[in-house]
Amino acid sequence: KHEDGLVAQDRCSSFDDRADPDLQGSGPQMMPLSKAWLLLMGALSALVSGAIGLMIVASGGSPILVTPMLALLQGLLAVFLLWAGVHVKRFIAHKSTWVNSMHAMRIALGARASAIVASLLVGALLGILVATLSRIGAPEMMRNALACALGIATGLLWCVIAVVVERWCIVDEDDHEDGVETQRPTVSPA
Repeated sequence: KHEDGLVAQDRCSSFDDRADPDLQGSGPQMMPLSKAWLLLMGALSALVSGAIGLMIVASGGSPILVTPMLALLQGLLAVFLLWAGVHVKRFIAHKSTWVNSMHAMRIALGARASAIVASLLVGALLGILVATLSRIGAPEMMRNALACALGIATGLLWCVIAVVVERWCIVDEDDHEDGVETQRPTVSPA
């Protein structure tokens, strides 16, 4: 019960939290992720993984081996994120889609997490590539360098798509007619 004696509405039955006066204006809006922070995280990741890789090579070891399947995984994640982002754009344009405002929020958070992970992963792969290039004479190191380069390329693609999709997911209060969502999900999010 609220202070005014009203019974709190079941959160699973309502998809429009703007109708709840307790949630209106209840906090700061999510700001888009800074590209400078992504670059800084990637650079720090590259420095750390490069330093560790070069120490391993200097002690007579082999650099970390990277599988080409990592590039495939990053590519699939980028495609999935782009697909979800397109549906958010359809939602904002009031076209038929499965996305509602809660889904848009989740997609935005997924895009933000993807951008951070992709930035860190690209940096780590750059550091591993530097360590690999110090031993490029070995045939396995040539394959490792190619796998790193492919992983860097798909990681950059994933990071760029994540940043773009995060910015697409900004849903304003006036994006809906009369403050009510026009699309209703057919299943409970629980």
